[in-house]
Amino acid sequence: AFYGNKFQKGKRYIGVFARTFVPLLKRLFGKEWNRVAAGDPMQRTLKREADAATKCPVEVTLGLVGGKWKSLVIWHLCGRTLRFSELSRAMPGVTAKMLTMQLRELETSGLVKRTIFAEVPPRVEYSLTPVGQSLRPILEAMYAWGKAYMENRGEEPTCGMDPPKDGAIERLVEQLKAAQFQNCCGE
Repeated sequence: AFYGNKFQKGKRYIGVFARTFVPLLKRLFGKEWNRVAAGDPMQRTLKREADAATKCPVEVTLGLVGGKWKSLVIWHLCGRTLRFSELSRAMPGVTAKMLTMQLRELETSGLVKRTIFAEVPPRVEYSLTPVGQSLRPILEAMYAWGKAYMENRGEEPTCGMDPPKDGAIERLVEQLKAAQFQNCCGE
């Protein structure tokens, strides 16, 4: 059928959608149907919390610190308090928007503490909470594993991350080399 122009055709399709799916949404969700249809953030949060009931501990941990930047933010904040600009300089590849997003998510998760000082200009500092500090051994193990893997391939780490100076990383690297990287990667 010819509807004249595209606008009228699109309008007709929207009408068909509304007549077909809106009653179904109303039946399924009751008074909340318009919030679900619009992708309400509260509904997404409730769904995430419902899904969290069936997650395993590894999945929860990766959900909290997974991604490219969260673990790096936690690593840079280990034992230190940094301002936004200092964190930004420490991670040159991250945009300001992405860093802000990651910091907010870490704050919401209870891993990072944000302190706002009532000064002119305003000053904001970030530090790890005790829960965030508890991730340090995990990050040190990741550093050691990555270093052993790179050394096994003949590469040298060039990142600006400073490992702890107590020798634990070096011992762990030697253990990993001896145990896991023999006959690895087709060698």
